[in-house]
Amino acid sequence: NLSSKQNGTSLQSNPQDSNSHQKSPVIEPIISALEARFANRDGVGLLMERLHPEALQWLDRHFRCNQGCQSGRSLVRQAPIFDARIDLWWRNWVSTTQCSLQSRSSLATALFVTGLSIPVLQPSNEEEWTVQELEDYLASYNHLGLNGSNSEIDPEGFSSSWPRKFLGRLIQLCPSLQLTLHSVKRLAEQASEFDSAEGPASSFSAMKAMVANRLMGPEPLDPNDPPEFPSEFWLFLYAGAIAGGVHPGTLGHPYPQLPRCCQLHNGNDESCHTSQQEIPF
Repeated sequence: NLSSKQNGTSLQSNPQDSNSHQKSPVIEPIISALEARFANRDGVGLLMERLHPEALQWLDRHFRCNQGCQSGRSLVRQAPIFDARIDLWWRNWVSTTQCSLQSRSSLATALFVTGLSIPVLQPSNEEEWTVQELEDYLASYNHLGLNGSNSEIDPEGFSSSWPRKFLGRLIQLCPSLQLTLHSVKRLAEQASEFDSAEGPASSFSAMKAMVANRLMGPEPLDPNDPPEFPSEFWLFLYAGAIAGGVHPGTLGHPYPQLPRCCQLHNGNDESCHTSQQEIPF
């Protein structure tokens, strides 16, 4: 039951405190839960066990597939509110750091920890989520709760410094985790290359620019505009969720079966069964 599971994933924060180095009273329980679960040798080892090669291969295929996440491009339609919040989150980092490389690193870290926190905060008496249920939840996410003010899941709380410190602590406990995270980064980079071959990214800001271009013609480039939100970094949230306990598998792409490589030909979706060796990992 998705609605009952949502009640266990309540991440609230004060957006005005997004850059604070202090632990806010709202996210303190989240930090405590993550530290208790993973900030020990057994817990951090469990992260790498869940992100084993077969799970990463399945995630990579599902993430890039035209009937899956389309390298993160589909999330602007499937999870419009969550995608828009992360886009604004990204813009805030870029304007603060004035360094897209540092912003990308912060985005990757925060999305991974955000994903990691989602299964941690599920009620213990509920069944564990699959990626299908994770995507259903992201699609239903709204920044306003039942009372019109409470956020079900608020990624703003993860734009402070604590996700980087928390992940750094995990790497200190188990340096091998850095290799697993680097593999996720490599897959995200390949998703970006795949996205470039398929067409422009469809993040919130890209969609806005496309609509403006259709209505009023091409807009002059503004040197003050932030770099485009890297939609392929959605992969870090998925990887974090799987590391935290979300099981791979969707209705269209069951696990452990590797998703089919879907291509778009003449306006029709045609699925080709591609061997694992044909797509380098």
